[in-house]
Amino acid sequence: MINFNPHIFETIMLVCFGSSWPFAIIKTIRSKTVEGKSIVFIILIFTGYCSGVVSKVIGEFDHVIWLYIVNGLMVFTEIVLYFKYNGFTCRLQVRRLFPIQEVLARWGKTYGFGKKAICKNS
Repeated sequence: MINFNPHIFETIMLVCFGSSWPFAIIKTIRSKTVEGKSIVFIILIFTGYCSGVVSKVIGEFDHVIWLYIVNGLMVFTEIVLYFKYNGFTCRLQVRRLFPIQEVLARWGKTYGFGKKAICKNS
């Protein structure tokens, strides 16, 4: 009978899950938008990877911890990019809705059409 080390399957799972994050990070950086991404989902994934690190630290410490750490860092990068580009996307929406030159030409000032008032609901 063949003896399989169960950590091999955990390693394969982490490599498969982790292989998608570099593509997601590159796509976010290139498009400078986080439209369609759920921050709650990303934070849940990050929490899962942190839990994996803790389980390896307090349980059976092995090489798989490095995959949890690398994957967790990539997800954390995606979280940082989400908050960075979420504001950028919001500013783009404000510019599309209220182009500053047009507003200034019509009214001379923006009359409180700030990005916080508009982007709070988006």
